[in-house]
Amino acid sequence: MPKTATSRRSAKSKRAELERRLNEIRSQESTIKERIYKLEASIAAAPGLESGRRLRLWNTVPADEAPLISSRLRTRYQRQLVNRGRSRQALTALFLTGIAVLLGLWLSWQLKTHGVL
Repeated sequence: MPKTATSRRSAKSKRAELERRLNEIRSQESTIKERIYKLEASIAAAPGLESGRRLRLWNTVPADEAPLISSRLRTRYQRQLVNRGRSRQALTALFLTGIAVLLGLWLSWQLKTHGVL
């Protein structure tokens, strides 16, 4: 008789352990299902959120900040290209300013020679 009582207790403890593990697995399953549901909901809502953001920004002027590339690290070649572009722009501005000054001087000389000034 003692064997059967011991075997019953061990069977009950095994059953209790299996039920406890089963409850753990079920709780993990429900947690995972909740996370999957939330992820699916956020994926489904993403296009709507993006279009809402576009509508909010529809009639706004973007800030005069550096372009998106400047937020990332630039390579040496990209920095050289930017510097060349700036140099070319500065030289063009200097050339156009020189032409404007020369045009002003010529116009002033013309007006003086014809007696207007």
